[in-house]
Amino acid sequence: MSHTTGGGRNLNEIERQWFARVKEAQAHYRQAAEHQKLTIEVLNKAVIEPADGNYALAHANRAAKLALDDLVRCQETLVKLLLQGDIPPAD
Repeated sequence: MSHTTGGGRNLNEIERQWFARVKEAQAHYRQAAEHQKLTIEVLNKAVIEPADGNYALAHANRAAKLALDDLVRCQETLVKLLLQGDIPPAD
């Protein structure tokens, strides 16, 4: 039996969508964290100029932070949906 929300949205489908969003956010964060790690390794080897390296590292750090923020937001939304029944607004 599938449940629908007040807006006619299927609850099971909403849950599947948010599980998929969490999975995508996890993959995006892993990719950003790996890029951040590689940037640090290159900077530590002094392969590139410090100014360029610092810019690259700042960019990698920002990308990893944004990806982590998105992952946390998706996880929080999914937890609220599963445990409290809070339906997120449709995109």
